[in-house]
Amino acid sequence: MFARAPVFAAVGTYVGTVLTERAWADCPLGVDASSGVGLVMGTMPAVWVLMTVAMLVTQLSLWALALPAPAVRCVLWLLPLAAVVFFTAVYRTGMQSPVVQPDGTCYEGYPPWPFQPKYHP
Repeated sequence: MFARAPVFAAVGTYVGTVLTERAWADCPLGVDASSGVGLVMGTMPAVWVLMTVAMLVTQLSLWALALPAPAVRCVLWLLPLAAVVFFTAVYRTGMQSPVVQPDGTCYEGYPPWPFQPKYHP
């Protein structure tokens, strides 16, 4: 049961990173910038660890609640899936999107960590 946490967290982190890279694809300081490597090599593993811990806490609390009522076994699958979707949405929201000017220019880069200010050269 608890082996699902790292797998769910890996899928959530991957999806959040792919969505972030797609959002920043039109910005020269996004995917093509050196901070793009930092996103995959630095931010992504740290987010995976945090999401795994959050998923383990979620699954442990669900397991503790389900012990007296074995009829709610489907909740042990549905709530972790809902939790990973929520954590992925929080990760994606925290990585923000670039502001592309009307002429198509963009002078922002990825934030170094979710919910931090964007990089400005």
